[in-house]
Amino acid sequence: MALSQLNRDETEGIVVDPDMSCIASPTPSETSSRRRRLDQHQHSRNPNRRDSRRYGFACQSCKARKIKCTGEQPVCRACQRSDNACIWPANTQVRIDRANTRIQELESALQESRRQNERLSSENGNTTTADVTNVGQGNVSPAGSMPLLGQPGSTHASPSDARSNTIDATIWSQVGIGEDGSITYNGPTSRFHAGSLTGNGPSPSTTQAPPGSAQDVEIKSSQVERLRSQYDLLDTVWIPLARSKSMTAFGITNEMGWQILDMYWTWLHPLHNCIYRPVFLMDMALNGTYYSDFLLMAIFALASRHLSRQEGDSVDSNMGERFFTRAKMLLMDELDNPKPRIPTIQGLLILGGRQCAIGKSSQGWLFTGMAIRMMVDIGIHLNANRIAELERLTPSEIETRKRLYNSAFIWDKTLSLALGRPPSLTGSPYGPDEIFDHYDDDRDWRPSDIDITNSSYNPTPMYNTATFCAFCQLHVITTDMMLLLFDRGHSENIYPEIDHVSNRLIAWYNELPTSLKIDEGMTQCPPPHIASLNFLYHALHILLLRPLLHSPHTSIRNSSLQTCVNHSKRIHAIHDLYTKSFPHRLMTYQVSYCVYTAATVDVLDMRRSEAGVRIDAARRLGMAVRTLQEEAKHTPGSGRSLDTIRRQLTVWEVSAPRDTSQQEPCGGSAANRAGDAQPLGLNRAEEPRASPHPVASDVGNGGPQANNEGASGFLSRYQSPFSFGMLDTGAGFHPDSFPWDMTEIFGNSQVYGAPEQTDQVFQ
Repeated sequence: MALSQLNRDETEGIVVDPDMSCIASPTPSETSSRRRRLDQHQHSRNPNRRDSRRYGFACQSCKARKIKCTGEQPVCRACQRSDNACIWPANTQVRIDRANTRIQELESALQESRRQNERLSSENGNTTTADVTNVGQGNVSPAGSMPLLGQPGSTHASPSDARSNTIDATIWSQVGIGEDGSITYNGPTSRFHAGSLTGNGPSPSTTQAPPGSAQDVEIKSSQVERLRSQYDLLDTVWIPLARSKSMTAFGITNEMGWQILDMYWTWLHPLHNCIYRPVFLMDMALNGTYYSDFLLMAIFALASRHLSRQEGDSVDSNMGERFFTRAKMLLMDELDNPKPRIPTIQGLLILGGRQCAIGKSSQGWLFTGMAIRMMVDIGIHLNANRIAELERLTPSEIETRKRLYNSAFIWDKTLSLALGRPPSLTGSPYGPDEIFDHYDDDRDWRPSDIDITNSSYNPTPMYNTATFCAFCQLHVITTDMMLLLFDRGHSENIYPEIDHVSNRLIAWYNELPTSLKIDEGMTQCPPPHIASLNFLYHALHILLLRPLLHSPHTSIRNSSLQTCVNHSKRIHAIHDLYTKSFPHRLMTYQVSYCVYTAATVDVLDMRRSEAGVRIDAARRLGMAVRTLQEEAKHTPGSGRSLDTIRRQLTVWEVSAPRDTSQQEPCGGSAANRAGDAQPLGLNRAEEPRASPHPVASDVGNGGPQANNEGASGFLSRYQSPFSFGMLDTGAGFHPDSFPWDMTEIFGNSQVYGAPEQTDQVFQ
């Protein structure tokens, strides 16, 4: 028998009888003996040969640093050189055994605690039962994270400890260990939920130090330092390595691929930050777990829509659709995975935004919903700091999960506002102060010359993470506002709640850093994500006051309209600054929505105000219509906004709601304090009713009917408390069905001018 055959047969653990054709299984002792002889034989042939290791064999420190591990135990060479702790992970079965043992210990401790409670209760009566029960429950720890079972607890916990216990109880009741040792996220009603890891009560994890303590500060400082070291390698190591990745498999050159990526990082990524850029580029270079071709195709599909298509450019107008088709094919492969991957979730959020922007709102809504479901499936909706040890998460992975959830939280509000639907995510496990990597705030924001209209645009600090955190804070208020308007949109006692939300918006803006505000006198627009933040702030004021625009109280109705007009003027002023710096093709879905929101106020102001004010409103509306019409070439989803404005203009009903009372209800002063820059005229007398069929020319010429307009009928008739004039018949945008030239609408060429500079009000 040949030696190679003997080696293969002995390695596979079988014995071949040369006299028989049958194959017999050896005994364990025979197998061990044969393997030792084989190892000795091979070592004698090649004494310098290094023993092979199993795949993925490395200590935890080398894995986290992504370096080669030599495998020596108890301390490998890399850890010896770097003076790091060399920790070797246990195999799956060992982890399962340890977890089962720990669960049994917790159950025993819980039973003992209950017996002590019963004994104390019988001795001292029922007066101390509740306190003793709390002490016993406070000493139960999740998954072996708190070795304090034998120590006495305090009966008077601090408020921060109580909040920590409540958070932990919520988290650990949804966490379990599957039969294969993997972490599962199923609540107590699940058929897969064998029991909470907490035993029978909340208990904080020892790895999560009390907020503000010295240990907590030290842990955060260590995480920030590790994130900083990774960020320092971004430009010198990871980007050059990632640029070596060939793009030919995707049908484009490397130069075009990185041009699209630069477009994404500069213009689109700062709006939502669903990708943690350092980790993505590092794993793009190393083909790691936080990169996938599906995610790259989603980025390409979104960003290629905004590329310049000037004469002579080689950019294919159908490039975005090709990338989208490729992304859908790769998505099918991603869905075959046993568990969702983070790049899949990020790609779905990006595709959701893209499809909404091109007018396919149903697809965008479904892509977004799928991403949110995937996040819950792998536990991203839970605080990553609490489960970091269980999932063995590195600081960069924790930062990735934090940003991904908050990004979905922001995009969920953006989409829900634009479509007029309740939000899917109503809370976040992370506050803005838990985003640790702020190193990109000082990075210069440098658009390419072809992407700006002002050739003298000076580089400015990016403030990417600062803006991201501000969006998170603002959308907490947005969530409460939307839930309020959906639940109690037509209720008479909604005024105090609107007043409270309005005060919260104003307080948020007052606390906003000066670097994120757009003030009067700016010569160039700040980066688009900062402009979007200011756009949204003023649009939210308008949306909040919409229910008051059809109030039966004249003073509330008039003051609310005036406040909305003031915020509409601010939106137009910011947009005027925006267009002086950037072309329309780079306008985003959110900016066009805010412009549309301002336009709906301009329509209402034209129909309710006197002649002089009406002409100024017509000017603003003309600018908004031209902006949305130009934007529809690049973002077809804004075309439906034009269709809505057209239908609002064609419904010219002049019946005013009956003034049932001149007294303001409690809390009706929200409009007075919502950032007004001009007197509101609360006591203005209601105007006489006009004839039921005015002609359009009366608006521009200030004819006999100029001062005879009452309240609009379209707002007083809508049934949904949150439709805000966004009713959609599904007809889409048909430019030829309505004369978009404002002189044709109003019969006066004067309305085509730009708003006077005195009307450009900033806050």
